[in-house]
Amino acid sequence: MTRVVLYARYSSDNQSVSSIEDQVRICRERAEREKWAVGATYQDAAISGASITLRPGILNNELYVGVLVWNRLRYTRHHRR
Repeated sequence: MTRVVLYARYSSDNQSVSSIEDQVRICRERAEREKWAVGATYQDAAISGASITLRPGILNNELYVGVLVWNRLRYTRHHRR
């Protein structure tokens, strides 16, 4: 079974904890549909996506196959295709 971690983030005071809760719920539903095992859930509240190094929720030492996010912009603003 594929093992993933969940990551949720919101970037400003205009959003709330419910934003993270909604993202986690959607990701858990996806993991269940795909039959992926969820290893852990990480989150960052009111932190910009401009830099990974400034987000403690994404900086961890856990080994995993993939990171499941509701939208790739929750993970990083800078992505390559």
